[in-house]
Amino acid sequence: SVEREIEEPLKTEGEEPEEVKGEVNEEPLDTDEGEETEYTKEELDELALDVDKVVEMASQNDDSDRCTLGKYYPDGDSRKEDSYEQVAQRNDTSYYQLDPKMWDELSDRVGKDNMFEYNRKYLDNQMEQGKEFVSGINPWDENNLSGAFLDELNYLYENGYMFSETPDDDGLYHAVYYGR
Repeated sequence: SVEREIEEPLKTEGEEPEEVKGEVNEEPLDTDEGEETEYTKEELDELALDVDKVVEMASQNDDSDRCTLGKYYPDGDSRKEDSYEQVAQRNDTSYYQLDPKMWDELSDRVGKDNMFEYNRKYLDNQMEQGKEFVSGINPWDENNLSGAFLDELNYLYENGYMFSETPDDDGLYHAVYYGR
């Protein structure tokens, strides 16, 4: 895994956000339900540095005792049914998903290379809750080892988790905790 230096410090609980640099998209954001949510530049700047709030917004189906990880495939992609959020919804598991426009807004503020800081906090929360990690795609297939999914796999490995090499009877790959 690769260590990344944060370009702009991200806020954790109890800290005041620092000023963020970058261009601002003044268009209102669409939520998953199709409703528009408007944020001011200042609200987006503050939100970008509040890791806990972003993770809270992106946490889906948090009551589940399992958490799905995987790759994201956009609408129209032939692999869409294997997209992690589709797998999570079919299996009633927790998952992390930001609205694409919100992802763009936050990425503009903290830098694309720093977006994993939100994923890392989400994974920490899931580990603290004792959730089982699953994936609908093969975590050992080289074609799947890129982007945020690879970062998530590396982070889980660093924290004592290893995914099975074959799917279980439910068709999912399960991570086993071996300890640190």
